[in-house]
Amino acid sequence: MELVIYLKDEQDLTVLEPLLKRMKLRFEKKNGHPAATKTQSITAKEKNLEAARALLLKMHQEGVDASYYGDPSEWQRETRTEATLPFRG
Repeated sequence: MELVIYLKDEQDLTVLEPLLKRMKLRFEKKNGHPAATKTQSITAKEKNLEAARALLLKMHQEGVDASYYGDPSEWQRETRTEATLPFRG
């Protein structure tokens, strides 16, 4: 199992380090700002998501041609017929 802890201050590490050693836990010290690396790297999944959002926005702005759907009230008359319901005589 891996646990990542981000410390703001070097002093916090001096307090935590003896405890980690006493518990016989292995740890690594790394310098770096986690937020900076997160914003710099954009994954392929995020790129695909952005492309999909752009496509949906374009479709929304252009609208949809619904002329080939026909008359909705005619469809409703054709599909909604009186059906025999259970427990009714």
